Amino acid sequence: MCHLAVAPDGGSLIASCYGDGRVVRMTLDAAGRPSAPVAAPAPDQPAPGLPGLSGLSGLPELSGAPGRAGEPPTPHAHQARFTPAGLVTIDLGLDLVRVWDVRGDALTERQRVALPAGTGPRHGVWHPSGHLYVVTEHSNEVFVLRPAPGGVLILVGGVPLPVTQVGGDFPAEIALTRDAQYAVIGIRGSNTLATVRVGGEGESLAPVALVESGVDWPRHHVIARDTVLVAGQRSDEIVSLTIDERTGVPGRVRHRVDAPTPTCLLPDRA
Repeated sequence: MCHLAVAPDGGSLIASCYGDGRVVRMTLDAAGRPSAPVAAPAPDQPAPGLPGLSGLSGLPELSGAPGRAGEPPTPHAHQARFTPAGLVTIDLGLDLVRVWDVRGDALTERQRVALPAGTGPRHGVWHPSGHLYVVTEHSNEVFVLRPAPGGVLILVGGVPLPVTQVGGDFPAEIALTRDAQYAVIGIRGSNTLATVRVGGEGESLAPVALVESGVDWPRHHVIARDTVLVAGQRSDEIVSLTIDERTGVPGRVRHRVDAPTPTCLLPDRA
């Protein structure tokens, strides 16, 4: 298991299982105690009749990671996110974005959006404009998807991350600034933070800058107001950097806190 997501109403929990790629749902009682898990069908099984995506014509250079495209795909569910378009899960191993309906205790898969082979989609964030931004771990890109008539997601664009090396850099988390005009992506390897600008009506992204994260192996980060908090998994610390809200670019490290092998941060919503 590598990621947990709680439904907006607090009534259920979705677990993404990296090892076998399964997506698991558990109901939560009033005290937050989970029920027995109910697993959705294995993601590597054919899903006839599911609307998906086959054509990528007219998009920017989004060719995937050539060094991985020929390898046998293995399911690796990496994130679940509740969105206005439905429950969305991201499978890094199968290069899939999957959309689900929650019916009773069960999950019913509604759609699969296939990204280019070898891209390795990892995490996504929902933009207020109604677009889903998905960062890829293997090809160092951010894809843009939006809802279409019929309740499906379609791929409408994307952008390569600036000055990164495929095979040496591994994007991890993506988060929006307070005004949602920028997205900030953590990149392991070069240990940097990339900023991209949101354009149009949310359907286009443009690289802005690449800056030092201040940690070794920025596994995860969150943005709270004008500050980005970064978990340095290999440097055993969490750092804070102020974001210039005019440009969306983080500045120098302001504070450091020791933390053994931090891998995920959860902001206090109180």
